[in-house]
Amino acid sequence: GTTAQSLRMARPAVAKPILSSACRQLYSPHTAQTLPSACRGADIFDPQHAGVVPRAVHAIFDAVARSPPCMAFTLKVSAMEIYMERIRDLLAPSANNLPIRQDDVRGIFVEGVQEEYVASPAEVMGIYAEAVANRAVAATGMNSGSSRSHAVTTITIEARDTQTLDGCRVGKLNIVDLAGSESLRRSEATGQTAAETMTINRSLSALGNVINALTSGGAGGGAAPSSGSSVA
Repeated sequence: GTTAQSLRMARPAVAKPILSSACRQLYSPHTAQTLPSACRGADIFDPQHAGVVPRAVHAIFDAVARSPPCMAFTLKVSAMEIYMERIRDLLAPSANNLPIRQDDVRGIFVEGVQEEYVASPAEVMGIYAEAVANRAVAATGMNSGSSRSHAVTTITIEARDTQTLDGCRVGKLNIVDLAGSESLRRSEATGQTAAETMTINRSLSALGNVINALTSGGAGGGAAPSSGSSVA
């Protein structure tokens, strides 16, 4: 249908510039935000129907394979969700309410999140499938499998030149799968599901305010306000 065609057209347009920068520069995080269906695609293991995540993974490994023989790479994957403003590790679900930290070396990071070393696209997609299966979902009047959290999949690429030995360069690709905004009335949510809906809507509003502040260029020099939300 039209939606599926639009997603197929949008995936390369959104992902390619970010992937190219993450693989080429290897110096700072890059973030892509997409719809859940665009993230996964109809089948994460089928190249013809894959979403942003599978295509990004294959593009990264293709870039590694094309690199000069003197370059040595290490790749790691982590996955987490922001549920009710608490950060939970999707690869170690018992690790709940992980703290956000910041230092001069790592920048902003989530302390204690599990990172898995990977050596092939198949390994990455197996980990990603595990993370998706652990994500919080619930049935509402609008969606029988509604995501109740925002999810972040991070691919970290470390590169070393074995000839010059001039240190390690690091690139990060953060793929953010945002839960959709919902109307309480239309979703017919009650109890815990209603609380989840309100938290999702507040966090999306906070994220929108931060993005608007960063891109407006008005008074304040584009400084981001304190959002009060983990997702922003």
